[in-house]
Amino acid sequence: MNTLTHIVTELTRAWRYAVARREFQRLDAAALRDLGISPSEFDSYWAEHHGLADCTRRRIGC
Repeated sequence: MNTLTHIVTELTRAWRYAVARREFQRLDAAALRDLGISPSEFDSYWAEHHGLADCTRRRIGC
């Protein structure tokens, strides 16, 4: 992979993470409770879903 492609790929990943993070932060306490998650779990859910960490949750669908 050349340098420019790598930079674009990393910027795209960062942008998608930022968009998902903002959407997640819009959820209120009731929505989080209904989903069965806490605000502090976002990063681990993201990592598991994108194959960056071992999958420990069934609902991620790894």
